[in-house]
Parts: sequence; C-alpha cells; structure tokens
Amino acid sequence: MSDSKQVLRLQIERPSYGPQMIAKRDDGKTILVEGAMPGDLVEVEILKEHPRYSEARTLRVLRPSSQRVAQICEYIDICGGCPWAGLDYADQLSYKRQSLLDALSHIGKITAAEQVSTIRPQERTWAYRNKVVFDLSPTCGKLKLGLHARRSSRVIPVEHCPLLAPPLQDLPQRLNGALNYLFHGHGDDLLRVQARAALHLPSFELALWTSTAPLDRALLAKVIQDALPRPGLTSLVRVLVNPRRQVRGVERLAGSGYWQERLAGYGFKVSAPSFFQVNTAAAEGLVEAVMHQVDGLGLAPDSQVADLFCGVGSFTLPLAKRFAHVVAIEKTASSLQDLRRNLKDNQLGDKVQVYGDEVGHRLKLEGRYQLILVDPPRSGLDPAARALLLDARPCYLIYISCNPSSLARDLTHFLQDGYRLRQLRPFDLFPQSYHLESLCLLKDSR
Repeated sequence: MSDSKQVLRLQIERPSYGPQMIAKRDDGKTILVEGAMPGDLVEVEILKEHPRYSEARTLRVLRPSSQRVAQICEYIDICGGCPWAGLDYADQLSYKRQSLLDALSHIGKITAAEQVSTIRPQERTWAYRNKVVFDLSPTCGKLKLGLHARRSSRVIPVEHCPLLAPPLQDLPQRLNGALNYLFHGHGDDLLRVQARAALHLPSFELALWTSTAPLDRALLAKVIQDALPRPGLTSLVRVLVNPRRQVRGVERLAGSGYWQERLAGYGFKVSAPSFFQVNTAAAEGLVEAVMHQVDGLGLAPDSQVADLFCGVGSFTLPLAKRFAHVVAIEKTASSLQDLRRNLKDNQLGDKVQVYGDEVGHRLKLEGRYQLILVDPPRSGLDPAARALLLDARPCYLIYISCNPSSLARDLTHFLQDGYRLRQLRPFDLFPQSYHLESLCLLKDSR
C-alpha cells in the first residue's frame, strides 16, 4: 500500500536501468527514486511499498551531486523523454555500460566484463532525434501538442524540445493554431502528430494519426503547409487508425508520401508507421560496426545468410552488398513494403528473398546458415523464435539488442546450448536517457 506521508532523507547511489535512481534505506531496503541524480542527498516521499523495494519521488535536493550538469530544458524535471539529462555525459556512458554488466550478471549469470567494450561517445548529445511523436493535450478548450510526463499517461504541453533535430524543435509553436482550426479544439479525430526530419537529405515529413472519419483533405493540406516554413515540408500524410489503434492505411496529402534518409551510404524510403532508428548518426556507427564484424568473419560470398526482424532493411542492404543470397524476414506490413522498395531502389532486390512472416519455418527450409543476424524488439526473442534459431544452428549469430535484460535472458540459452560469446559492444544511440543498444557476436563451438 502507498504511504504518501512517509518522508525520508536518502543518499542516491546509482541509476537503475530506467528513469529512477537507487538508494538504500537504513534497514537495507532498496528505494527507487524519481527526480534525482547519482550522488544527490535528497528528501523523498514514499509513493508505493513493495515486498523487496519501495518507490519514491524527490521532494527536495538537499545537497546536489558533483555529477550534475546545468539543465538546458525547462521540462526536464517533468517530461519523461530524457531522464538522465541532468547527469554528466561521461557518467551516463559509464552507468550504461555498468547496467549491461549488471543485467548479464544478475539475470543471465554471465561474467563478461572482458568481452564488453567501452561505449564510444556521441558527438551530438542534443538535437539528434530525427523523429518525434506528439500527443494532444486539451487545455481550456484548445488543443496543444505535448509529451508524456514521467511515469504517467498525462500529456504535458510543450513549446519546444532540444532533444529534437532543429526542424522539429519548435513544431508545437507552429502547429498548435493550425490544428485547433482544423479539429475545432478537440482531439476526437486527431490521435497524435508524428514528424521526421532527415540528417543527410532535405526530407521532412509530417504524419497526422487520425480516426477513419471523413476529413477535408485539401483543406488540411493547405492549412498545415501554410503553418510550416518554406522550403521544408516534403511529405504530408494521414495515418488512418481504427478504434483499436490499428493502422488501416496511409493517405498521401501532399509531397512524396514517405520520408527519406541516407544511412551508411544507402538510401531509404520510410513510411510513417515503419520503424527507423531515431539517431541517424549513431545508427550509422552501429551499422558500420556490424558490417566490420561481418567482414572479419571471412565468409564466402555464397554463404547462407539471414536477417531476422529486418524492418526497412538497415542491415539487409549492406548484407546484400556482401553476399549473393540473403533471406530477410519481417512481419510488419509497412516495413515489409518499405524493405522491398528500398532493395529495388538500391538495385539489390535480386539478391534478397523477402518473407512477410513471423520468424518461423522459413529457417528450416534454407539449410545450414553461416550467419544469422537478429534485431528483435525490446522484449527480445520469444521462446519459439529462440528455439528455431537454435535448431537452425548458424555458425555465427549477431544479436542486436535494445534491452540489456532481454539480451541477458536470451544469451543464457545460447551459451548453454554450445555458443561462445566472441564480443559484446554497447552503443549509445540515446544520449540523455538510460537506453542503449548492444552488438553481440556469438560463435557455434560445438
């Protein structure tokens, strides 16, 4: 039960893998504290008690940590987008690497400090996000674009966000008036607003996620284009969503109807519902590191290679440049369509066999694989996919992870079944947050 009146004075020790910080009560019980930084001496209010830990929020910082840095955004204390923004960047990298080691040790019972490399710093730690999704906050009869509060579904109206690429930073100021005019001050039909701005190309897309109710598309396109600076907007689309929030289609309202970017030398066209890494520069470093590992394996060009959970083809395209035949598996309809288009545009379509399946029986049909690359969602591999990979038994497995906990769990299964960990390299694709990517290379030692 929660006890909102219990107030404690605590010394913050270190971050959790999440927005909260870890402290210890006098009796040794762990307290997860929001709104603090490592090294702070804080006064906290207990929000919820659990058998093994408690949750709390900071009331006052009594003595700030030496690891704190000046805040550059007025929303840092309330917005959930960059919970580590008050922490020195070098310390962020150190804590991220440690969070990976902790997950491997505590969840996977894996000791891998020698295989886990340090994280290379990113040159751009602010203004790097190529994508933003704004929710709607009805305020005094008007719609305002906003972002989610920390650990809450509440939407905070914002005027700008310094984490975003420059073309995206002040979108709320430019769009709020236009959206209120179009949707009459309520968000019954408008669910969210998504925008993407490319790093390497003059591509800027705005996507309005709406219900399937009829809209005056010509009026919508004119009002939105008039509200945004020129030149700028290259694509305006409407993503139609049913009451269950499932995508039913994408309508082109103006421009190309898709967003474009270059990544590691390849051109990509990406539909509004499709996933693409939000930090283009850092993602390029990840792709280049993966391909450097692939090149170091010394595999023949006619080797059997597969890319699972391949999305729009960030790894599929460079793999197809190296091998005569690649199997690519992706189940999301929009990503699958984008993948086929990107392969064709980059003249690689004849080298890739694309399957719109769950990761499944296709692996059994293709014989022995020399290399399989997997880039699963945050939840990691489900038991069926993990079993199929072990059954396919590739000589080498490259696992790209965005969650240390699910990576540690999955690695345990591979190591117990005869795979050996060759390298584990963390990447910082999300400065100012606790998230990290990991590149893991496994070799079959049986």
